[in-house]
Amino acid sequence: MVVSKPLYDTLEILSCPICSETFKSPKILPCLHTFCEPCIHEFIISTGRKKDNKMSEFACPICRTIVIPLNSDESIEKWTCTLQDNATIATIIALSTGDTTQECHACKRWNEKSDAKFWCKICEEALCKKCNQMHNRMKLLSAHVVIEIEEYGLTTSGIDLNAISNQCPMHPSKELEIFCCRHRVPCCVLCLLSKHIECTGLKPIEEVFVENNDYEALPEKLGRIKDATIKLLTEKEQHKSDFIKSTETVEEEAAKFAETIKCNIDNLFEMLKKQLHIFRDEQNTNFNVRIRLLEQFVKSLEHWISVTKIVKELGSNTQLFVHVETTRSQIKASIIELNKKFQNENLITLNLKRNERIEQLQTAEILGTLEQTKELLVDQTLDIFKVCKDLGVFTCHTFEELSVKKLNTFSFKGSAMRCGVYISDKYIVVGDGATEVKLHMLDKHTGAIIDSKVLTGDIKRLCYDSKFNQVFISCYFKNLYVATIHENTITTPQKIAFRKEYVGALFSHNEFVFLVVPNAIRKFVKTFNPDNVGELTHCFSTNTENGLDGMNIHDDDIIFTTKNKEIKRATLEGQTIYCYQNKTIVTPECLAVLPSGLVLFVDRNYKGSLHVLSADGTKHRTLLENFGKIENPKDIWLDVDKETIYIAGGEYIEVYCLY
Repeated sequence: MVVSKPLYDTLEILSCPICSETFKSPKILPCLHTFCEPCIHEFIISTGRKKDNKMSEFACPICRTIVIPLNSDESIEKWTCTLQDNATIATIIALSTGDTTQECHACKRWNEKSDAKFWCKICEEALCKKCNQMHNRMKLLSAHVVIEIEEYGLTTSGIDLNAISNQCPMHPSKELEIFCCRHRVPCCVLCLLSKHIECTGLKPIEEVFVENNDYEALPEKLGRIKDATIKLLTEKEQHKSDFIKSTETVEEEAAKFAETIKCNIDNLFEMLKKQLHIFRDEQNTNFNVRIRLLEQFVKSLEHWISVTKIVKELGSNTQLFVHVETTRSQIKASIIELNKKFQNENLITLNLKRNERIEQLQTAEILGTLEQTKELLVDQTLDIFKVCKDLGVFTCHTFEELSVKKLNTFSFKGSAMRCGVYISDKYIVVGDGATEVKLHMLDKHTGAIIDSKVLTGDIKRLCYDSKFNQVFISCYFKNLYVATIHENTITTPQKIAFRKEYVGALFSHNEFVFLVVPNAIRKFVKTFNPDNVGELTHCFSTNTENGLDGMNIHDDDIIFTTKNKEIKRATLEGQTIYCYQNKTIVTPECLAVLPSGLVLFVDRNYKGSLHVLSADGTKHRTLLENFGKIENPKDIWLDVDKETIYIAGGEYIEVYCLY
């Protein structure tokens, strides 16, 4: 029989990560980390003490994945007993100690006892001879790989796939069948009726699994996250080493300085040395905290990579789906924690600033001071964020904490920048409504104009379709244009043949381009040939106009501004989800939607200001009272990384990052 190579060596498989001894009654968590029952019990109890026993969940001691026990309403002393047994590890331990009388798991469920002779690698269960025969007779189970139990200890990875449950954690009697795209959670039929009845974007798990056919590349993507984390870890270790060397240099200089002074200088030197060591220890602690976070993240990523391979090979599609969503959730939580730790961190170097009076007077009270040179380290976790986005993990900014910071200002003398859109990780396309209306392709890092094309219409709004590499352009007249992007060039815009109608904002979504027109939202089917665009299809009626309005589509919902100065969110069929209006917001005419559902919008009143609306549309707050150079903002759009925003207006484009 061909068997798979063991994922770990036997000692690592059988050792509890908490006590480092052979597992005693091994329990496996949903994240697939295993612990001794006494160890995880004590961990839960100790965590409860810190929170005065007011807990409904706990985090895995290794990867910090949140675990909600089946009996979370009971006392935390009883949580451990309902955790999943790792039958795989228990069997390996029995075999490794020479105990070949492994109990049959199938019989055990019926309160019977018999010796197991076989192991089903799919069910992850030990079977006696009788149960194995029944197992083979079942049509659904006959294709399962069953091996003799003596052979099992040599082929297993130690992962019990039964820990990835197909059952709903809130309704254990129901299977997970539906995925809510808005909340990014799998749910059962009862969850659907009780919590997600008003949600859009509900799909069967199998359908989502087929649509997101990127599971083959999952280990590779996790590997890239690991590589990016190791890179930052290496940099942090180097920063730590350089800092320690700088303190040693300062200490040596201070010692040489002290040798030239007599009497009480020795005491002053010891005082400074103590001060230096205290500061070094404080900074060393700060370094260690960040390094430990990175090391823990690397270890978690190694675990997910290994587990993903096993789940992909041995588990069901639903198990793989649930495991992937758990992985995404944990990676998301980890990178948010990393971002908080590394935000506004300073790289500190030390130099000794000598006290000139000490050289003349022996009665001075200090030897010198520690002179710090701080260099702000920005975007330290940017590479990790980028590769995490390949996995579908985005950093969700919270409404309360979201802030913006200016990165750059691009100046275009004599221009009238009205709108823009990202087209790649290198370029953006902007509309210039100056005397000669033009479409510009810009290097988004420098603002340099790469290519320009003249447009006969009076430009208003843009949207980009990545399928055909086309930029759609609305104008102040009843015209629509399209221009094709070829690498770093723009083709001359062509007029689109369609029913004449005033168009405001537009947005590309799936096979359609959605348009804001007077009192309605319409759409047309995208095609590479502008002469083949058919009639506009009516989506729904609403109180819109066709000015410098805003419109985005997020999770199959459409968010747009109205002529009544509202921000609306509705389904693509027109069912209103929320409608926000605030008298302090005078002209909300352009917007962008973050992956978390937060809406960024510009109030063009006076010189303009930037605001954020909560994902549920109930509250807003101001992010910027005014812009830098821009005094008449016209448009806002997100970059491909969803972390950078552009504001266009007049002769300027301002670039901000979200944090």
